[in-house]
Amino acid sequence: MAEAIHHLTKDDPPALLIYSYTMDTKITGQGVGIHHPRFGMVLKEKMDALGIECQVRTGVRPGSEEWTTLAMEFVKKHFEMK
Repeated sequence: MAEAIHHLTKDDPPALLIYSYTMDTKITGQGVGIHHPRFGMVLKEKMDALGIECQVRTGVRPGSEEWTTLAMEFVKKHFEMK
C-alpha cells in the first residue's frame, strides 16, 4: 500500500489538499475516485488525530486566483521563504 494515509507519523509536514471536485461529485471511475475530496477528508481525519495540520478545499478551479491564493498563503504560513 503506497497511499500516504498508511505511512503517516506525527512528525510529518502539514498538507493542503485542493480539489476541483466537490463532495457531491459522483465517483464515475477510478480517475475520479482516487482524486475525490472524500479521500482527502479521510486523510485529514488521520492527520488531525496525529496533530498535523491538513486543510481540504473543494470546488476550486485549478490555476484560478483562488487556487493560487490558497497555495501561497499555505506556503507562507508553513515554510520559510527567503
